[in-house]
Amino acid sequence: MRIARKSAGNVTILALTGEIDTDGVRALGEKTDAVVGTGCHRLVFSLSNVRFFNSAVFACLVTASRHLDDVDAELVVSASSGTLQLMLEALGLSGQVRVFPNDRAALAYFGEEGSEVTVHRVLLEPPRQPGSAGAQPTHGIRPCL
Repeated sequence: MRIARKSAGNVTILALTGEIDTDGVRALGEKTDAVVGTGCHRLVFSLSNVRFFNSAVFACLVTASRHLDDVDAELVVSASSGTLQLMLEALGLSGQVRVFPNDRAALAYFGEEGSEVTVHRVLLEPPRQPGSAGAQPTHGIRPCL
């Protein structure tokens, strides 16, 4: 899984790419806490480029949403597939997490539809194959400093 931090106006976007497994959910939770710790009060999880996620993602979304509610902040999700919305509804969680079809709709919800999206940095990216250019020994996650 790869997580890139972007912003548009006063909104922070965590754009996820790849597959989100249990380790990825843990990493996402840590990165979310770090972003909220910087004073972010409007957060979008952009899941449009996620190919796979397991059920732990739902716990992560609800936990993050409740944590942001506690600090008068809000989390929404951008996902190109309607599957996530349907699953949240089936689990009775659609009232906890708002899902939008794309980043533009999520930004419009926060009143930032015309803001330019800026990529700040990659927070996590998958390890490179040994022997490839730039490969570094990792434990599955390479944090960006």
